[in-house]
Amino acid sequence: MRAHEIEDWTLSVIARVESGQPNEDYRVELKSEWPNEQKAARQIAGQANAAHGEPILWLIGVEEGKGVVGANDEELSDWYASVRARFDGLAPQLLRDLNVPVGGKTVVALLFDTDRAPYLVKNPVYGRPNGGPVQLEVPWREARSTRTASRSDLLRILSPIQRAPSFELLNAWLKVYPELGGHDAYGDQTYSDDPKSFTWKLHMDFYVVPRTDARVVIPFHRCRASFEIPERIPETQFESIVMMPLSSIYFGGRGHTKRVGSLTIESTKYETIINGPGKVMLLGEVELPKVELVWEEDAIVRVRLLPVESEQPITFHETLHKISPNERRHELASWSLK
Repeated sequence: MRAHEIEDWTLSVIARVESGQPNEDYRVELKSEWPNEQKAARQIAGQANAAHGEPILWLIGVEEGKGVVGANDEELSDWYASVRARFDGLAPQLLRDLNVPVGGKTVVALLFDTDRAPYLVKNPVYGRPNGGPVQLEVPWREARSTRTASRSDLLRILSPIQRAPSFELLNAWLKVYPELGGHDAYGDQTYSDDPKSFTWKLHMDFYVVPRTDARVVIPFHRCRASFEIPERIPETQFESIVMMPLSSIYFGGRGHTKRVGSLTIESTKYETIINGPGKVMLLGEVELPKVELVWEEDAIVRVRLLPVESEQPITFHETLHKISPNERRHELASWSLK
């Protein structure tokens, strides 16, 4: 991973934290200051063991719920040498360290490789009086805590787990439409003049890149998407979610021609199949009772995708901003990522 990619990842995490959103990326650990070396070794080992070969990112100088507090002048080489000494044998390799300036303060980003798991740490009290007989531990990260790995956890390290593909969010829209009516004289769908309900529609565009040669299958029943408008509409799940390759239509001198989307992505009624890099769109829809739409608050969208044979979901937590609706398309309200 190149420096600009690490910096972009870091700034993306910081932006979410400072907007009040929780850190939901299992690969990222936030620290307000340089942690104790023994505690850091156990946490790094636990996160690396549970990462299934994915790189993990530590951000020193960022506090959950507060944002950037800045990192002090700790000597990184001395600190990580002391951390590494707490491991038995191999420790996760520190691939890259990067100082990221944010608002006049510095955040230190540490990227670790995890593909040599399992990682073991030494019991700091072993050999001391009343220190107990346990010499080594295999830590395991679960949610926001670190515990000793169980037998099933160790089997997960040994079992082949499909690495989740990389999803790059290109754009997103949330739009509101009136209740559907009948059809006009040309057979086109019309909308009710006095709707009793509104249809909320989510549209998100992604560029997806698999990390292995194996095909990736994402069943729709493993997908979740929701939206909320703070103090206006509580978090609401979309009732239907589908994903499909993005196609387009262009007009030429001989009429219009449909251009096929990415040839590496297929979609059925039940799942999306990803055979290689390509562009995919996610659509969600839910019908809710009619409400007044005069407010200007942002909308928050959450998405969770879980591919087959993958234990870690792909998650997005995005803030969309109110924009002017397109009345020609019967939009009553609209929010956009950009």
